[in-house]
Amino acid sequence: MIVGTYKIDPGAPEGDPLDDFQGFMWKDGNFTTIDVPGALDTAPAKINDKGVIVGTYWDSAQGDHGFAFSNGQFFDIELKGPNTQIFALNNFSNVLGVSDAGTFKGFCSAVF
Repeated sequence: MIVGTYKIDPGAPEGDPLDDFQGFMWKDGNFTTIDVPGALDTAPAKINDKGVIVGTYWDSAQGDHGFAFSNGQFFDIELKGPNTQIFALNNFSNVLGVSDAGTFKGFCSAVF
């Protein structure tokens, strides 16, 4: 399983939907788009052996937000303070990220 980002048209002008980052998952030869509903950009960072995906998305105000995607549902992962970014996840559902409140390691299994 692999997750990452792509752009449909990297040369499109800023603000054009073709310039937005789209998330993807590649599993067993199948490509699936992973986009947080309502987000301008979605950037999946990691996927664990359970298939839980974590990453960061950006809203229309260009705010950063952490997310998890599990069993077809999106969940917000937010700290106190703005601009949460999620970078890592392990098989125990521990996540690693940063926000304006500082670096954190959190346990998210209760969310899933």
